[in-house]
Amino acid sequence: MHVRSRGSSSLHPVTSRSRRGLLPTLAPLCVGAAIVVGAVNAQEDETEVRAIVVEAIEGMNEELQAVAGRYRALVTSEDREFDGDGAITEESRVEGEMVPVDGASFRRRLAIDGQPLTEEQQAREAEREAAFRERLRRLRAGEIEPRRNENAIEFNEELVSRYDLTLEDDEVLRRRPSYRIAFAPRDGDLPVRKPMDRALNKARGRIWIDRETREVARIEFELIERVRLWWGLVGTIHQFRGSMDRGPVLDGIWANLQEENYGDIRFFFSRSRQASLRRWRDYEWTERQPAQNASAAGDPGAAGGGAR
Repeated sequence: MHVRSRGSSSLHPVTSRSRRGLLPTLAPLCVGAAIVVGAVNAQEDETEVRAIVVEAIEGMNEELQAVAGRYRALVTSEDREFDGDGAITEESRVEGEMVPVDGASFRRRLAIDGQPLTEEQQAREAEREAAFRERLRRLRAGEIEPRRNENAIEFNEELVSRYDLTLEDDEVLRRRPSYRIAFAPRDGDLPVRKPMDRALNKARGRIWIDRETREVARIEFELIERVRLWWGLVGTIHQFRGSMDRGPVLDGIWANLQEENYGDIRFFFSRSRQASLRRWRDYEWTERQPAQNASAAGDPGAAGGGAR
């Protein structure tokens, strides 16, 4: 991975590479020394910035997952579909809540398009929650394996290694000092182990990392070119961009505040242009004692607890 530093945002003091007034006979020695010092600082910056980014993304949501069955939060989901001219053809808004169910976090729908759930919708929610409880029971009993999403992004060092990093500047984000770091795909062939990797290898953006806690505070990303699925036979991702914002919500534990994305995707003979917005708010504890079966409760997605 290559890490560049720009402006005054370097993690180390800037060393001047020339001084006026030095004797001409000392100039070559000074230039040589400056090159060595600059190389050392660049190597130190690369190691430090890379470590900060890896630590931040690997730790995302670890604390929140550990208390998955002990908090509640409200969630608003807004979805829009567009035609080729950008006009909205369909939109929906769902109000819901993240609630503890048998020690895991479950997203329950409360209202759709400003209206309370109908009896039929309430019945479907009850069935979905019952299925969630049953799957949790079977997971904890070892009867089934957790669900694996082949297109899920794994936030780890391998992901970071795909990108060149540029430490752009220090920035105050939501009244908190942060590092602002740009990322772009490295040159050369990048690994493709699953379909999602083709998109990751063509993404660029920025990541804000809180200086005090080393938590990810914001991520912005976009595709820099089209991504063909199975050589374009299955489909093409024409555009995809998005952002995620996080902050401290429960006694210093960081969690999602907002996610936003837009995609223009062809799948076989159908083309979809969709935008989505998710907002989380009003996090609160439901109980503070350690939850039972914390390891099984830490991944609600493995039991299918998500909802739009």
